[in-house]
Amino acid sequence: MTQTTNKTPGLSGKVLKLSLPILVLVIASVGAWQIIASAPTASKRTPQAQTRLVDIKSVVQKDINITVSGLGTVIPSQQLQLYSEVSGQIESIRDRLFPGSQIRKGELLVSIEAMDYQILLQKQQAEVALAEADFQKEMGQQIIARQELELIGRELTPAQKSLVLRQPELTSAKAKLAQAKASLAQAQLDVERTKITAPFDAQIIERTVENGSQINTNTALMNIVATNEFWLELEIPAEKLQWLEFGKNKNTVTLTSPAWSEKSRKGRLLSLSPELEPGSRMAKVIISIDDPMALKEENKHLPKILLNDLVRAEIAGKEVEMAAIVPDSLLHNGNQLWLYRSDNTLEIRTVSPIYRDAKQAVITEGLTSNDKLVTSVITAAVEGMPLRTTNEPTINEQKTEKQISQADKRSEQE
Repeated sequence: MTQTTNKTPGLSGKVLKLSLPILVLVIASVGAWQIIASAPTASKRTPQAQTRLVDIKSVVQKDINITVSGLGTVIPSQQLQLYSEVSGQIESIRDRLFPGSQIRKGELLVSIEAMDYQILLQKQQAEVALAEADFQKEMGQQIIARQELELIGRELTPAQKSLVLRQPELTSAKAKLAQAKASLAQAQLDVERTKITAPFDAQIIERTVENGSQINTNTALMNIVATNEFWLELEIPAEKLQWLEFGKNKNTVTLTSPAWSEKSRKGRLLSLSPELEPGSRMAKVIISIDDPMALKEENKHLPKILLNDLVRAEIAGKEVEMAAIVPDSLLHNGNQLWLYRSDNTLEIRTVSPIYRDAKQAVITEGLTSNDKLVTSVITAAVEGMPLRTTNEPTINEQKTEKQISQADKRSEQE
């Protein structure tokens, strides 16, 4: 039979077990303290303001004309539907009369069968001849009537005297002759109206009849527009009208279009419409364009202007003395300009333009010719922030130049 012997650990073993965790904590604490104590310390420095590199331009003041610009639609100055004033069958139409054809004032366009009207003319000529003969007969009767009145030898009442002198018959003969002549004139006019001519220099937009067409006075023959002049209908804000002068031929108008490349046309400020556009509340200005299709020999090199085309107009308005023109893109927060001070810092100045559009602003107060505009974009612009221009050296460049200068001096001393 085997006996088991129990061994009790000694006092030193128990002490070791209790002191080991405490020793680990002490060592860890000492190590952490040494790490913290030996860590580098950061010195506090005041951050330096960043100098922004900008482009600048000098303010130029001079006498200028306010330019009012806008986009308009080309419309005809004269346009009409051509109708016949007599009925009948179309006998002939001018050759090559189609949309786009040019026609001259007085040129024969359409001929209507005139036989019926010529017969009626001859009939009316005969009626006039008969009426004239009857009138001459009555004039002979008038001589006889006056002789008979003398033979009566007594006083007659005015009514009796009128009957004796055949006044009613004379009046009737005169009226019949006048009526016959009027009918003859109408017949002659109808014959002339069988030939339809152009009322003015024009261009065909649409033709609605052909040879042999049966027409009446309600039949539209063609639609034409005058080619000597088109109008540009331009909408501008009503407050800009104060800069324009109507009826004085003082406003030079320059017309441009993306379709014309670098070319332009000239126009003339014609009139102002008496009403505002209901929706946009814009004023409507009419600009005259001479020879829009460039048909004249001296205008052959100019671009053609078509109806319903969109054209930009720039109108030279009233003159303003000593004004500065500033691109609209340089105005910030509505009416603030960024200026470059002589101490190389930013100035934010509020101005009040007397005129402004999408491209430019005209300023007469608040700027001088010594001011310099900042044309660069500055993020988070602040009054007084340091600036420099492209022709000014940076701080590092200044240090390098100083070092080179000092080295040159030492070399000279040696």
